[in-house]
Amino acid sequence: LRRLGEILEDKRTELVTVAADEVGKLIDQADIEVSEARDFANYYAESSLETVEGATHVPPTVTLVTPPWNFPLAIPLGGVAASLAAGSAVLLKPASPARRCSAVLAEACWEAGIDRDLLQLVTLQDRSLGERLVSDDRVDLVILTGSAETAELFRSWRPDLPLLAETSGKNALVVTPSADLDLAAADLVASAFGHAGQKCSAASLGILVGSVATSKRFLDQVVDATESLVVDWPSDPMAQVGPLTEPPGEKLMRGLTRLGPGESWLLEPRRIDERLWRPGIRIGVRPGSEFHQTEYFGPVLGIMAARDLPEAIDWQNGTAYGLTAGIHSLDDEEIQLWLDRIEAGNTYVNRGITGAIVRRQPFGGWKRSAVGTGGKAGGPNYVAGFGHWEPEPLPSRSITEPHLARLVTEAGRILAPEDTDLLRTAVASDQRAWHAEFGIPHDPSALTVEINAFRYRKTPVTVRVETKAALPVLREASAALITGSHVVFSFAAPPPEALAAILEHHGLTVEVAANEVFDRAVRGRVRYLGDRNLLRDVGGSIDVTVYAGASLLPGRLALLPYLREQAVSITNHRFGHPTALTSGLHL
Repeated sequence: LRRLGEILEDKRTELVTVAADEVGKLIDQADIEVSEARDFANYYAESSLETVEGATHVPPTVTLVTPPWNFPLAIPLGGVAASLAAGSAVLLKPASPARRCSAVLAEACWEAGIDRDLLQLVTLQDRSLGERLVSDDRVDLVILTGSAETAELFRSWRPDLPLLAETSGKNALVVTPSADLDLAAADLVASAFGHAGQKCSAASLGILVGSVATSKRFLDQVVDATESLVVDWPSDPMAQVGPLTEPPGEKLMRGLTRLGPGESWLLEPRRIDERLWRPGIRIGVRPGSEFHQTEYFGPVLGIMAARDLPEAIDWQNGTAYGLTAGIHSLDDEEIQLWLDRIEAGNTYVNRGITGAIVRRQPFGGWKRSAVGTGGKAGGPNYVAGFGHWEPEPLPSRSITEPHLARLVTEAGRILAPEDTDLLRTAVASDQRAWHAEFGIPHDPSALTVEINAFRYRKTPVTVRVETKAALPVLREASAALITGSHVVFSFAAPPPEALAAILEHHGLTVEVAANEVFDRAVRGRVRYLGDRNLLRDVGGSIDVTVYAGASLLPGRLALLPYLREQAVSITNHRFGHPTALTSGLHL
């Protein structure tokens, strides 16, 4: 993988050329992709060396990587490199418009010494072959970057499909009256129309708070900045907005040409040729409207007017997706409120909301912007999500948290001594993992001009119990308590009174529901303790994330289902000078 990174650098010109020619990537954007691809190769090389005390990693045998056409270099290479780092053989099936890009990437992998049988390039001529490939039981894992609809399609073919997917986004940038409006206008336009708006992270919405929404100066700046963009093919080195990869489909054409109730064009999109469009801006977008809720994936920006910041945050969170989100504000109280409430995987303060960098801003979303149990791409948990882990002996350590010590004491009244010892070991490991990893933000890049905090946020979880053993239940109770997440223990049959009493004494909710009732109602994250194929039994819904398998002792793995990853990137200077704005922020 390290040798692959060097070869990608050697092939930079070839990769930029083919991306520009095949999918219309502008030269500067394709160049950045080559750097990101190299970063992925090196980062995942390091990830492959990581071990977890108390567990052994079992990789997938075969991983199918199905990347998109909008990032034809970085995303496919990232999927391939992560799969190889995990120890899996790889099938790379590129998107049809980007087949040549993937072919050059595959050649780079083979040149680096990766065996042609370990990485195979697969191009398919019709959809039925794609269905057969995804549905084949010999494929242990599918890595998808695409729409939520594509993820649903894959699961309709194979309901129990192990799928790690980065899917759709409906991303917004909030601008408050306290913002530097000049910078906000520039970042909004750049975030909306880079690569012709064909980024899953692109700003599709600008939510203007209070007086900003009626500021003629600000709106004129946004229009002027948009009108000044050079729209052309990659052959023009001055181009800033390139072509659409394909002619607009019905949904994108609707976004480019039809207004919703109460909307009007601040700047109407203009068609130059079949694939080149001048960007457009619509105002008057209403909460709950089609444009508020729908990802169009093209050069069109919607403007919403909010009364205050809490309303803007509600609208920003009020979609099915949670990929990227941003705010422009020079008020630290506003920034803190936003950071505490925002529901997105990648969050940005006083900067654009695109252009995530490997390790610095690991990439991946919440809600319908992500499918499966994996971590963020380019982050510390991504490769660990490939395959599964088998428990191994783990040395016991002391427990210092009183509520966790009480859990072990109470559990000792209903568990056998050896099981109590195992629980004590798990609880101590949870405590250690929380204080070393999950309970604190991390900024491994340690820049001075930009804060890049990687943090874990608690999230609701249902622990589905279809086993009679008490130890796994109490082991999950420890994870729930240390993270502080809202957890419901749903039993298929009434649990022993003593077990239920322990859970309820620690503030955990206990419910009983038959399998049929549970399967119909369940949504969100499920830590499953049982023998069924639960993902298949819920119809493969992408709105259900199932963490199955045996309970693991190490907290480094066991706490992951109870936490969401979030990357926070904050500009930490004003025109190159240090700023006190961020000094009081709680991350």
